[in-house]
Amino acid sequence: MLKDMVTEFSFGKYTGRSFENVWTGIPDNSDADICKSYLQEIFDYVSGVTPKSDKFYFSTADLAICRDDLIKTTNSNFKITVTDKYIAIQNYTDVVNSKLKEIISAVMTIGFRNVNGNLFRSLLKNEIILWPNFTDNSAKFASLQSDPDYICYTIREIPEFCINPKYFSGLIEKRSRWLDYFEINYLKPDLIEYRPIFRDFQYEVSNDITEINIRKYQTDESTTANSG
Repeated sequence: MLKDMVTEFSFGKYTGRSFENVWTGIPDNSDADICKSYLQEIFDYVSGVTPKSDKFYFSTADLAICRDDLIKTTNSNFKITVTDKYIAIQNYTDVVNSKLKEIISAVMTIGFRNVNGNLFRSLLKNEIILWPNFTDNSAKFASLQSDPDYICYTIREIPEFCINPKYFSGLIEKRSRWLDYFEINYLKPDLIEYRPIFRDFQYEVSNDITEINIRKYQTDESTTANSG
């Protein structure tokens, strides 16, 4: 099975994501659009705009408790609007503002590097739990996280899986990154400035992985030629 770095995974936890995206953590859409949509979806849920609890990029169990407590305690018709750089709160009270500070801080500074694939870090309890599906916005948000180790794992462990060595050589020269957390700054009680903090790194591929990939590719190429 011959693959190149623009081909999407058709199996596993990164089904639908391209090799290059999984390797680099750089998505097709802009970082700002992805972050804005992801955060807006979460805060729509927190403020009661979205009544249903969906599967976000972390455990929703704690978030549901925070949301229910917030709505029951305040009975306030507050609204949260997210732009590319700011989070604005409208129709808030002092009680709402105090509780929202705790929730927003937890959501924005969770440490997303510890949340990968289908593993979720509990928002308040710092526990790892399994969750099978993402919302669409959370799936796009997950594409901001690189996982080059997974590609090397599939080369080593998945029978007949390999990448054209020429493409693989180009892939391993690319730098990877992950979204660590959001830096937040309270400009006013109802206005928060935020900025995604990315960590950039160069992933080192072992000679063993390179050799295994070449052997599997050559075997696959030979088998394809013989069958023809």
